[in-house]
Amino acid sequence: MEDDLELLETMNKIRDYFRRNPDAADTVDGVARWLHAAPLEDTKNLIQCALHQLVLRKEIDLEPLPGGKTLYRRHTKTEH
Repeated sequence: MEDDLELLETMNKIRDYFRRNPDAADTVDGVARWLHAAPLEDTKNLIQCALHQLVLRKEIDLEPLPGGKTLYRRHTKTEH
């Protein structure tokens, strides 16, 4: 239960950041830095889970980068 609350809080922090910074894009490590999550390794899995949930909900997009990292950014709505 506490883990679910921590995940939801992290998702909300990420949502808020991208809402305030609509042109921002970052990796998991970068997200951890601007969330002031320390130490990084302890929170990296939580941040990755939060990002994954936001991608599934189409709130953010992901872009694979060369070298295996992934870039996350605010979801861009496409009109057809």
